[in-house]
Amino acid sequence: MTENIDTRTTPAVRWAAIVWGALLAAVAVAGIAILAAPELAMALNESVSALLLEAEAGWILALALMALGIAIAIGGLVLALRRSAKAPSAT
Repeated sequence: MTENIDTRTTPAVRWAAIVWGALLAAVAVAGIAILAAPELAMALNESVSALLLEAEAGWILALALMALGIAIAIGGLVLALRRSAKAPSAT
């Protein structure tokens, strides 16, 4: 006699897609806000051009390391969310 065993599981949550989607949505909202406010766009343009004219190797290295740190932090967040989703719940 065979037993009817329910083997259905819930679909996997794609945490990386959720985190990166939220990050890209935030960048899109910031871009729309800059485009919608011309005075903000002009102020940002003046700030960035002044920074680029005074950029030195140390600042460029610092920005590159900061970008790497942000990427590592996002990766850690995704890994933590994925592990917490796979961890057995204590019920």
